Amino acid sequence: MMDHNGAKLAHILAHVRAGATDRAWRLFLDGGMDARRDDPAALTLHGRLLKDRARAAAGEQRRLGFAAAANSYAAAAALAPATYPLINAATLELLAGHRERSRTLAAETIMLLDRTDLAELETAYFKAATRAEALLLLEDAAAARHWLEVAYAAAPQAWEDHATTLRQFAEISAALGTSDDWLAHFRPPRSAHFSGTLSVGDAEAALAAAAGDWFAVEHVGFAYGALAAGTDIIVAEAAVRAGLALHVVLPGSVAAFRRACVEPNGTAWGARFDALIAAAESVRAIDESVPSTTPALIALADDLAMGLAIANARRLESEALQFVADTGTRATNSDRVWRRWRVTGRRQHRLPLVPDAGSSVAIPGDSGGPATGQTIVLAIDFVAPPETAGARVADALAAWPPAVRAAWMGSTLVVAYDAASDAVGAATAIADVLPHPAQWRMGIHAGVDYRIDDPITGGESRFGTVAPIALRIAAAAPAGTIIASDVMAAAAAVLAIHSEPIGELLGEPPIALFSLRR
Repeated sequence: MMDHNGAKLAHILAHVRAGATDRAWRLFLDGGMDARRDDPAALTLHGRLLKDRARAAAGEQRRLGFAAAANSYAAAAALAPATYPLINAATLELLAGHRERSRTLAAETIMLLDRTDLAELETAYFKAATRAEALLLLEDAAAARHWLEVAYAAAPQAWEDHATTLRQFAEISAALGTSDDWLAHFRPPRSAHFSGTLSVGDAEAALAAAAGDWFAVEHVGFAYGALAAGTDIIVAEAAVRAGLALHVVLPGSVAAFRRACVEPNGTAWGARFDALIAAAESVRAIDESVPSTTPALIALADDLAMGLAIANARRLESEALQFVADTGTRATNSDRVWRRWRVTGRRQHRLPLVPDAGSSVAIPGDSGGPATGQTIVLAIDFVAPPETAGARVADALAAWPPAVRAAWMGSTLVVAYDAASDAVGAATAIADVLPHPAQWRMGIHAGVDYRIDDPITGGESRFGTVAPIALRIAAAAPAGTIIASDVMAAAAAVLAIHSEPIGELLGEPPIALFSLRR
């Protein structure tokens, strides 16, 4: 059973993982944990907090911060010999400019790894990767490469572990002033978003071959997109044949999408769609509660697929690319997707298709029901009454005016926007003007709502699941954090706004949660 101090440390670590590093630091100090020089777990967490603070600093403060973090990790290892705090201490001493001290600790790490009387809980991957890191600190790059090969062989698809290692090794190489080109061999495969026109005609075989060749040349391992009849299905089939992990992102439920975007074009497309759904690594629907596939939902699904590809590449220290096959016609969905990706500055490949290339497939339109549109809802939960901060929040909202009038739900202010950039701008502005992180928390979610002219309020009203989900996220967020749903985090990724996964919101379906970095 976890003791009181263990529960405190776990609570603080949860804030660190949620991106609330300032709040975590305050909790650590307020709990007197910085004075616990007899607790290896407290010292290890202290080292992590100091390291995070040092990374956010510059110049001499950064160097001193790394030195303090190294001392804390080394103190933890002295109390309870373990390779994790010791190798961290060794690397941080190098970043602090203490090369000889770093070499000493790296050598001690190797001696610790060679001991048989320690029963550490580290995996085979981390044991080999730790040895490789120690050897790199000792400037034996050949041996480091060998042991990194051993680590990868122990866990060939532990992509996130690989990414953590590569980040650390690149930082070490930079501090040593040596080339890190050799790390390219260990980079995880790239992630690709795919899209295109629904019209393919006689170009199917050429399209399939071109997509397969592009995946191979670019070393793509993960593909993200929808499965409409035509280009989507052809490219997705090429991805599966090439052994890529296929991640399907649909506007609505599988059944609704099949009816709207696949079945009108023939039974052959339906069978191919079903086979890809079965082969996919994951299938994600934006909103299964909306009975039809609308243009707004399709656009949001495209944004989610693009964001997921970008986030996956960032998480794995790899690269995100885009593959579009279309006629180049302006104002089409594929053209919107192409232009949306282009502003991110990331590489993309456009395969031209002949405009009149044979038969075309049906394009779904709006169902004719109530108008729908993309909505981003920001829910600001005031843990303590805003009091004088209320005026500052009002000023922040004046600079980022919402799409409809903000409303109070108990102690939570609900604000709706049409653009993800505006919602993030408002959240950041409000966080900057609120003086005490302990007094607020935010939830933010993107989705599609129905819009009506409300005869009661005399203005536009929006109905759907977006606001309730944002409220649930805010209620579950740690104080002083901006927590986003996976859909919102993906939209933010397209805008080059970073986020970190922190867990999930339970429910049906469960929603992955991310901390937006300010």
